[in-house]
Amino acid sequence: MIRTRWTVLGCVVTLFGLVGVSPAQDTSMPRAPGGVEPAPESEWIPPEEIPSSEAVLARFVEVSGGKAAIAAHKNRRLVGTIRNDESGFRARITLLQQRPDLIHMKLFIPGAGTQLIVYDGEIAWEQRPDGAHTLLDGGRLRDIRTNSHFAAELEWETFLTEHETVGYTEVDGMKCVQVRATAFTGREMFLLFSLDNGMLVGRQTYQSIGSGGDVLQLMVIARYEVVDGVALPKTVIQRTVQGDTIIDYSSYQVNIQEFPSLERPAEVNTLLEARNSFGNDDDG
Repeated sequence: MIRTRWTVLGCVVTLFGLVGVSPAQDTSMPRAPGGVEPAPESEWIPPEEIPSSEAVLARFVEVSGGKAAIAAHKNRRLVGTIRNDESGFRARITLLQQRPDLIHMKLFIPGAGTQLIVYDGEIAWEQRPDGAHTLLDGGRLRDIRTNSHFAAELEWETFLTEHETVGYTEVDGMKCVQVRATAFTGREMFLLFSLDNGMLVGRQTYQSIGSGGDVLQLMVIARYEVVDGVALPKTVIQRTVQGDTIIDYSSYQVNIQEFPSLERPAEVNTLLEARNSFGNDDDG
């Protein structure tokens, strides 16, 4: 059953500032990513040799701008739009990230208002358009922690704990090598890298939608733009059972002087105290 209330599907925030937003969805599907299968009509014969995952990831770092340029980015501000033509969903997004793992994200949804999501490196909370606050726990918190890693795949030595190449596939006509990986939070994923230019083409993983469980999504990077020496996605497509959600970024700024305050509102502190008190009662 598909619910109609709009739900932010975690915070798909990587080095590229990717954000996945969609309605909550039917989650009756396999419980682990199974890799991306090539289109049935494809006649492509992949190479016999498969490169090591270390070689694939290192090439991605190099063609994206190199370690020095990546390390020079300390924070970023991205502004863009989100749309899902099948559902009619529209929103404007302003996303700010700062090393090592801080997030401040605003979504303006016409007819509904502004939704805020913050991760301060320890806890995450959401402020809904009606002003109510919610702590993000469980699977949603794990996904935010995973995706808040500022450089993600571009600093894969700290982002990933396990990785191996498992074969080849095609995504939207792009020939790719697949890397099966596990993030530092334990979240499993498939990373897809272009055989042609070495860039990250996409990522397949599950994202938590809270009490509704997990939903499988394939994120495809359709277009890149070089910003201060580093290639960052310009257009991203989030593919789920409810169709494609397209994120277009119109503005990038890096190393901005002022980062929004991540101070916890009084309402969030009240929720934390209530949660901690409940936990202490259980222990007693």
